[in-house]
Amino acid sequence: MNVDREQQREILNLLFEHYPWRSEAVSRRISEMIQEDENRAIGNILYLQMQGLIHPCVEITSGSVENQDALAKALGQSIEGTKKSAACYLLRDKRLTLTAKGIDFLLGDEGLSSVLNCQTVKLEINSAKLIIDYFVEQSNLPEEERNSLRNKLKSVPSTVLQESLTKLLVEKIPYQEALAFLMNIL
Repeated sequence: MNVDREQQREILNLLFEHYPWRSEAVSRRISEMIQEDENRAIGNILYLQMQGLIHPCVEITSGSVENQDALAKALGQSIEGTKKSAACYLLRDKRLTLTAKGIDFLLGDEGLSSVLNCQTVKLEINSAKLIIDYFVEQSNLPEEERNSLRNKLKSVPSTVLQESLTKLLVEKIPYQEALAFLMNIL
């Protein structure tokens, strides 16, 4: 596999160092990486592109006859064998640029994304009742007490249930655990 965290980090840091300008230094270093190990460099650039950390610059294509001939020669293979299986890439520009997501990733904060991508979760009353009913059902209480509790809950106003459940979630569940749980399911 041609995915290498060390080279990815080098590429990202190089782009960050020269941000926002499209620098010849970037182009030179990317060219060097490609000359040193073409598959590794293109694989890492493509990976960073797929993750949205750099602007699109590599496109994987079926090779044209001319490209396949050159590829076959470079690989020391017959042209016929290479034409059957060769895939080529098109590197549009060696002066790669970071995306906002790439910058936020390097800075270790979520930048404006944390504000712009904020979502509000509203706990609807039907959901609140289902959650409370689940808690009652999972309890070790005798069936008689569970039924009594369910009947009492039916008489509690909806807003009180919503507020109580929200308060319980906020006060009793450590936010780190809740956040870790959400990150695992999302």
